Amino acid sequence: MEGMAKDREGKGQIVVYTSVDCDLFHYGHLKFLEAASKVGDRLIVGVSTDEFYREWNKKEPIIPYEQRRAIVEAICFVDEVVPLEALEQPLELMKARGVTVRAINEPASRGIYKEHPEWKGDLEYAVIPRTPNISTTMIKEKIREKIKKEG
Repeated sequence: MEGMAKDREGKGQIVVYTSVDCDLFHYGHLKFLEAASKVGDRLIVGVSTDEFYREWNKKEPIIPYEQRRAIVEAICFVDEVVPLEALEQPLELMKARGVTVRAINEPASRGIYKEHPEWKGDLEYAVIPRTPNISTTMIKEKIREKIKKEG
């Protein structure tokens, strides 16, 4: 089903794109995707491939791409899931799919979400705040602490 759009009635004109790693999928990921889906009528999600995850995060994903993709694809308000293989890739994908809004997480501190010159005036950004008190890093730290205490 990868790259295939879900056929949902009532979907309209505002197409939203976002990208995620979703390693150790948690409540914060779910709330982010839910908020992104409410910005428009259709939500397309790019999930980082294992290769891109390694390149971007400088570490190995815990959950393989196919499983992360399947989790995101199973969410009822996600209309389409595509593999994210490079930072430049979303521009072509967004143009091909008629995306008008790019949903990003707050804070967008890495500076990768600047408007591309070709999109000037055509692409809006929806900044979605992080869910407080949860992150993949926090979960990993809690696991490490628990192992250390019990070890």
